[in-house]
Amino acid sequence: MRDHDERLARRFRGVRGVTRRWPGAILATTALVTALSAHAQTRGAPLRIHVRGSAQIDAVAWTEPDGFVVRGSVVDDARSAVAEAPLAIEGITRSGAPVDLPPAEACDGADRVGEHRASQGGYEIATDERGGFCLRGRAPLADATLRIRFAGGKLYEPVEVKIPIETHAAPLAPVTLRFDPPVDAIDLDRPTVNVTVALRIDRSGALLGGAPFERERLAIVLEDERGAKVAEALTGGDGRARIELATEGLDGAGQGVLRARFDGNDQLAKASVSQGVVRYAQVTLALPHPVEPARAEDGVPIDVDVRSSRGPVEGGVVEALRAGEPVGAAPVSSGKARVIAAFTAEREGTVPISLRYVPAAPWWIPGAELAIDVPVAGPGVWRQIALGAAVLAIAGWVL
Repeated sequence: MRDHDERLARRFRGVRGVTRRWPGAILATTALVTALSAHAQTRGAPLRIHVRGSAQIDAVAWTEPDGFVVRGSVVDDARSAVAEAPLAIEGITRSGAPVDLPPAEACDGADRVGEHRASQGGYEIATDERGGFCLRGRAPLADATLRIRFAGGKLYEPVEVKIPIETHAAPLAPVTLRFDPPVDAIDLDRPTVNVTVALRIDRSGALLGGAPFERERLAIVLEDERGAKVAEALTGGDGRARIELATEGLDGAGQGVLRARFDGNDQLAKASVSQGVVRYAQVTLALPHPVEPARAEDGVPIDVDVRSSRGPVEGGVVEALRAGEPVGAAPVSSGKARVIAAFTAEREGTVPISLRYVPAAPWWIPGAELAIDVPVAGPGVWRQIALGAAVLAIAGWVL
């Protein structure tokens, strides 16, 4: 079972764009690239194809007696760090009006912050080699929200988040969360999935009068892309929260997000981390009623129910095969498909047919083929007469 999970995880790892694994899209893309390549070669021009991925910003902000701190990271959709990413940070009120920001500096003292004042009173800062950033304002800033923007570029789409500044009476120690190991895919056919979130405290981020930092019994909450709470657990002495995630509380098959968050306390700052996931399920085929006899050459209608553990399946194709060769296909809509199987049959009887599901999205996993016996009627009277006449005509011509 572990080998099965690892194979599926490798299949979904790095897959965030829906169409990247669609067979039709792959064929279309191949044809397009071939055509463009040939055209470019005839003109002596190089061919360049740019595909931009997504990025996300995880950040928290809080006040201190003499200022405020905003800390976070920028990662791509595979949770890899986006280094040297230029960020613009602005202050706004709850109504969206701009806030005049005080001078600021990087938390580590490095010269990574564009001094006050950037565009409309904001800051400019670049992420470090690990995709992280930390900025310390030189004056308190309460009842405000920080808007952090990454303009993107050739490799990444732009992204923007709004981070409220939390008010605390004392400096807080920064906290980081990570999924360990990363969660790439979730099997919806399983009742539970094990998720581990590791919590790390930056002990140099704040001095709390020598008080020890406790990583045990800290609540970690899991949410999905809808913002719904799907699980919660406490960290152990090693700072890890081991969560048994019930899949019934998750949305259906498709692309999604898991977000782990720590709400902080009087010593530790808030923290969160997000992970893109693919929720997948196996597809099964069944006949809602027996197949009615029909002439094979006219096509035999076959109604098929297409379902998963989450209910009717949307999209994809049901294909009918005879002796391994396709004899009909039909699209799936709302868990239904009506396949017209057309083939030749010399006599009345039953013909073995196999039905299989061909997915149009990577989160649908085809199940076993459905083997059925299709009843076929013999050739009609007029068809038999026509065939007999043709045989007699040929025989007369030969003789």
